[in-house]
Amino acid sequence: MITGIHLVRASHPGGRFSCWPGLRGLALQDPHTGVANRLFLNDRIERAINRARRSGDHVALLMIDLDNFKPINDRFGHAVGDKLLITIVNCVRAMVRETDTLARISDHEFVLLLEDIRESDGIGNTAEKLMEKVRKPISTDGGNNVLVSASIGISFAPMHAKKTAHQPDRAVVELYQAKSGGRNRYNIAA
Repeated sequence: MITGIHLVRASHPGGRFSCWPGLRGLALQDPHTGVANRLFLNDRIERAINRARRSGDHVALLMIDLDNFKPINDRFGHAVGDKLLITIVNCVRAMVRETDTLARISDHEFVLLLEDIRESDGIGNTAEKLMEKVRKPISTDGGNNVLVSASIGISFAPMHAKKTAHQPDRAVVELYQAKSGGRNRYNIAA
């Protein structure tokens, strides 16, 4: 009987560590969508905020919740829900820079980490474009069109978080403000 799995981090003389092929990727990305997971995101947030403090730039954190996603899973099944998620992920990836990080943190919640933001004024345009991409109908294998929208909460670092761990909290507060305002909208921390 297997009671647990233990992974050992082995190092080699060059100082780097090696692991079984693909294991590191599995530990750091969402298996359904291929984007970063919460573990990888937390590391990226910490590094991005530290760089922003040194450079004087900002980091934007967009907390994205897909509105009315659960009814799609319930009505059409998880295969359709997964296809919808992958389609949305591909649309978002196409509109952001390679240096930005998209992560899935729960069933229908994502975080987009935007680095090297010099002016926070344009972030509303980014949120609008993202919401527009998400709103496009997606055809299922059964010929049905499914449609979701997105609510987005936006915060900036280092101005809205004294500690790295608090950065997502402020974006969550803004997300709930957007959802309580009627969904399919965004709210930016003041």
